[in-house]
Amino acid sequence: MEQAVTLRDSLKLIRVSRITLRIRTSRASHGEAKQAVDAVFRHTGRLYIVRVTDPEYEQSYLNKYGKVHELGESFITVSLGEEFKGYAYKLAASIIERSKVEAGSKP
Repeated sequence: MEQAVTLRDSLKLIRVSRITLRIRTSRASHGEAKQAVDAVFRHTGRLYIVRVTDPEYEQSYLNKYGKVHELGESFITVSLGEEFKGYAYKLAASIIERSKVEAGSKP
């Protein structure tokens, strides 16, 4: 968290050659199952697994059949989330698939 307060900004737009969306089920503290969408991608040689908070992609992929979905070249707005239990987590705030932009359609 100490590093997070030294950053000049909390948003970055990055391009990735491919992205995998994974549907994850976790248990809340009171035992209820909760689903979330994670984005898995490589950027500058590092593997990232971050929570998707883009509302269109989150809702669309939570309702699709299957747990793993491959996307092609995409642009991701990576955001630094609010501090949580002493940590600041990266989030995929927005996903823009190159093929969707070129075709003029939505996810």
